[in-house]
Amino acid sequence: MDYKDIINLNYLEPEGTFRFGCDCCGRCCKERGDVLLTAYDVMRLQEYLGISFKELLITYCELYVGKDSGLPIVRLRTDARCPFLFHNKCYVQDAKPAVCALFPLGRVYDGEKVRYFLQEGCCSTDAEEHNLHEWLERLGPDSESCCILWGKLLKEGIAAIKQVREQDSELEETILNFMVALMYDDYDSKKNFVCQIQERIDIIKQLPGKLHEISVMKKWNLLEKGCEQMQGGGPYQVSDCPKCGSIMWNGQCENIDCEYHWYPMQDEEEEECG
Repeated sequence: MDYKDIINLNYLEPEGTFRFGCDCCGRCCKERGDVLLTAYDVMRLQEYLGISFKELLITYCELYVGKDSGLPIVRLRTDARCPFLFHNKCYVQDAKPAVCALFPLGRVYDGEKVRYFLQEGCCSTDAEEHNLHEWLERLGPDSESCCILWGKLLKEGIAAIKQVREQDSELEETILNFMVALMYDDYDSKKNFVCQIQERIDIIKQLPGKLHEISVMKKWNLLEKGCEQMQGGGPYQVSDCPKCGSIMWNGQCENIDCEYHWYPMQDEEEEECG
């Protein structure tokens, strides 16, 4: 489905109903690359699995630079099947990403409000009737607010990356490293998540005006040290893959046809290549 065509989607009204019954076929969890994670998804998965962001990223996810946005994007590795699918059931059922928890619904933020729609061609039975309010409860109380703020964060991030490229392209990799940590890492599940997202939006807005300071910090390696102290799983190193030339994040190539995509380069190997 082309989510860019938001005008012609089959939207549900706030009190709308739909029919859906999961038959546990597992088809919705296989051969798809559209399970993009928000910071809210990442935090819930980390808490449920008891792991750090870096562990989640290396074990279950892919990190790449969005072609249009220029931002670091995190998605589940679902080229063959979801890594959390066992015997056609979800291992992280109580903390599954919003894309999965919403199914067979989808949602878009049009800049004013969040709208929900029924996806076409879904695998299911029509055995059960559901209403929208009841279906959304599984996402948690902050999901819709976080969806709106995540949309605003992405908008500000796109604008910031564009300005960085125009003002000082040599800082782009440094900013991308920082953006990975800023967008996805070190959230506290015990604190107000909405406030934490807003704080990061405010930081992103300030980035283009602080390029001189960042350049100085980069020169003295202060930015990397600061990320290590502030972000639990950081820093997130960007480099060129020695095998295929694609971008590597912490030794993992974003090219799925490359050996280092499935078997990330270890620190020892990086030193030898350097």
